[in-house]
Amino acid sequence: MDEGARSPRVVYHGDIPGDFYEGRWPNRLTISAATGPEGLTLRGIDSIDWPDRDMYWTTVVAPESLSRLYEALVTAADANDIQLVDLVAARLQDRTVPVGGVNGWLDGHGIAHTHTTRFYDN
Repeated sequence: MDEGARSPRVVYHGDIPGDFYEGRWPNRLTISAATGPEGLTLRGIDSIDWPDRDMYWTTVVAPESLSRLYEALVTAADANDIQLVDLVAARLQDRTVPVGGVNGWLDGHGIAHTHTTRFYDN
């Protein structure tokens, strides 16, 4: 598992299955991920049209929790040296980690993290 600093990479772009707005703005959610000295940082932009507000959120999994995160994400089909950001992308795509519930998934797996949310009018 590589924990060196990396540029953010988009790991999900699309709709939120089961969400109230599903199908109305099919490419509204973008989640990017990067690793660095602070751990794994996920940033989400939930962008919808007026009159609703856009939501920007950041979730950080500290370095001491990365091994637990890796264990929760890895499957038998994954290579031993697969990168953490690649695992996050794969689990978002196969819906193991719900795109609309990343923090709940982390909580449910006992993975310590911090989370901030901001809303902006469009």
